[in-house]
Amino acid sequence: MMSTLKSGLNKDHKGQAAVEALLVLMILALIIFGGIELSRGVAVRQALDSGAGATVRALSLDPAQWSFAGNVVQ
Repeated sequence: MMSTLKSGLNKDHKGQAAVEALLVLMILALIIFGGIELSRGVAVRQALDSGAGATVRALSLDPAQWSFAGNVVQ
């Protein structure tokens, strides 16, 4: 009976290692994809800031350039 119990425990350790590895990989994937999404958000914000800056500069130099300003913002 003890040998049956011990062999069952060995099988459980293999399954436990697989579950632990899966949990670690899920957390690692979350960190990686979270970093990617964060960098995309920063890039979008930088593009919006650049477009707004170009629009304000163009309108401050020549107020007649409303068509250019509209195209840059869109």
